[in-house]
Amino acid sequence: MLLQTAAIELQRKNPALRVALLQPGTVRSPLSQAFLSSASPTLEPAESVAGLLKALKGLTPKPGAHYVDYKGETLAF
Repeated sequence: MLLQTAAIELQRKNPALRVALLQPGTVRSPLSQAFLSSASPTLEPAESVAGLLKALKGLTPKPGAHYVDYKGETLAF
């Protein structure tokens, strides 16, 4: 709710502003070692970053915040 409220307040002065929460996926790193044995796919850091940048570039102005993953898919709020 904090991000959604911030987006609404910031967009009052700049309607074209995009506020986004990004989900990078499970990235192969020391932090994700405990999760690598699960069935979920893992990503190289560069792959995750490239996807997030592409997702950001594809966002269009809308009221409130965007919630997207590294594939550019909208996540349920």
